[in-house]
Amino acid sequence: IRPDSLKISRWQEEVFTSRRSYQQHLEKILEEHPEIGHFKTTGTGRSMKQIRQNLGRKETLLEYFISGPGRNGSRNLFIFAVSRKNCDFFLDTLGDSFVQNLGMVIRDLHQFVPYRESVQRYDSLKRALYGLYEQLLSPVEPYFTGHDLIIVPDEELAYLPFDALIDRYEPEPVMNYPGLPYLVNRYRITYAYNSGILEKERPAVYRFPEVTALVPDYSQPVRGSVSILAGASEEVDHILKVTDGKRVSALPDKIDLIRWLEGGGILHLAMHAMAGDEFEGSSYLILDSTAGSVFSSRIYDYEINALNLSSPMVVLSACETGGGWFRSGEGILSLSRSFVLAGAESVVYTLWPVEDVSGSELMYNYYRELKKGRSKGRAISQAKKSYLAGTPPSFTHPYYWAAYQVTGDPAPLIRDRKAFLIACSLLMIFLAVYLGIRRIFRRSA
Repeated sequence: IRPDSLKISRWQEEVFTSRRSYQQHLEKILEEHPEIGHFKTTGTGRSMKQIRQNLGRKETLLEYFISGPGRNGSRNLFIFAVSRKNCDFFLDTLGDSFVQNLGMVIRDLHQFVPYRESVQRYDSLKRALYGLYEQLLSPVEPYFTGHDLIIVPDEELAYLPFDALIDRYEPEPVMNYPGLPYLVNRYRITYAYNSGILEKERPAVYRFPEVTALVPDYSQPVRGSVSILAGASEEVDHILKVTDGKRVSALPDKIDLIRWLEGGGILHLAMHAMAGDEFEGSSYLILDSTAGSVFSSRIYDYEINALNLSSPMVVLSACETGGGWFRSGEGILSLSRSFVLAGAESVVYTLWPVEDVSGSELMYNYYRELKKGRSKGRAISQAKKSYLAGTPPSFTHPYYWAAYQVTGDPAPLIRDRKAFLIACSLLMIFLAVYLGIRRIFRRSA
């Protein structure tokens, strides 16, 4: 009834410590007795054949792996490019330039300050974005089978928006963010936490799922720690104009919230979130600013992990829902990852605190594209391109649009009804012609 948050935090730390110790012991055992490695992998995960069968004709899976420091301190980058036809492999050694470029991009995007912008900072960011493209994507581009990419990042790459990278660098005397050759203009990118979770069996749905949006009332903050999300309320109003659904402002208690989350349909959570770190611990969503108990006013990532979700898509329209406590070997312990583990087919999340106006516009355009039967990758890419095309140059820095990412099943939420009707019509015409020709031959016989 009154959980001890300190004990919970301590138990979580013990779980992580035990898991790390287990992994270390397992690796040592496998080194000493490699013959038992067969039992570790048999019957788990998916084979390469299954992974390739689960990819679309124009989809390419890119899985990254960054090794730990070797004897000379260097780290290796492994890139696996998998399509229906091929599986290719690329190996590179990561030097200081990679570390510097990645650090600069993450700092500039996650901690963007508009008044610090200058031509020099603009040029430095451009060089970093292009440098990362050269090492992460350019070497394997010849293996792409289309423009749809599913990226499985590793280590610090999980903080990186790949569609904000640029494939060309040219010195410029002025800042020109809208004119940069971003990869969002070439590729439709989604993400996955593991290549083994990709599914091929996707039911044919011809009606767009109902959207239920939760927008908590933060108008009476007791502790003064949260503010009113005016942009979130407006965002939900716009989305419900193009979709069928309803808005929920409050739920009686956490039990009702859990029932609501497990109810199915599209879940749109427009609310405050906090990414965990080594001091805060778990990531969590803030449910209510007036609740007396910290436990009752938050839902933590470990609570979400235990849910049984059936939602085709969860949209975490909150700050930094893709961020969290980074642990080498564990990845980022984020809220988006928790919803995937709980069973959500796909999750939309943000890498850093988003700006209200740009976020609202992006989400509206995203739902509008999904309603047309677009894949989730195409829908988010088109939403970003529409934003860049219709926004003043001062608001086109990647900070304003690149935070949103989609992980999980990239398939459309609704199948194209027109294409289905055309296919059915053609089939009926073919059957009519076939039966007519068969009748003629019978008469002549």
